[in-house]
Amino acid sequence: MTVRNLSPATQRSYVHAVAKFSRYFDRSPDRLGLEEVRAFQVHLVSNGISWPALNQTVCALRFFYGVTLGHGEIPERIPYARAPRKLPRMLLNPAVTDLFAFRYEDFTLEGYDPHPHIKAKVAV
Repeated sequence: MTVRNLSPATQRSYVHAVAKFSRYFDRSPDRLGLEEVRAFQVHLVSNGISWPALNQTVCALRFFYGVTLGHGEIPERIPYARAPRKLPRMLLNPAVTDLFAFRYEDFTLEGYDPHPHIKAKVAV
C-alpha cells in the first residue's frame, strides 16, 4: 500500500475493513469469494452504514482482491454504492377540488433529480 502511495489513514481503513469482513464470516479473507462480498455488503446496508463508508469498504475489498491476491476478475464485479437521492415531491393545483377534473398541468414535480441515462446501441 505504501508503494502505491496510499496515505497511512487509508491503509488503516483498508486493513480495518478487510479485518471486519473476515471477522463477519469467521474465516480468512483469502478463502472468501464474491458471494461472501455481496452478503457482507447486504449486511452492512441492513445495519445502516452510510454510503461513503460502504464505498470505502468496497475500495478496500477491491484492493485486497485485485492487488493483494491478484484476482483481477473479482474487483470489477464488486459494485460501488450510489449516492442516495431524495424522492421528488408532487404538488397538486389547490384550485382543483374535483378528483376527476385534474389535468396534466395541475401536477408539478419539485426536486426531481433523475440519474443520467445510459447510452447504448439498440437493434430492432
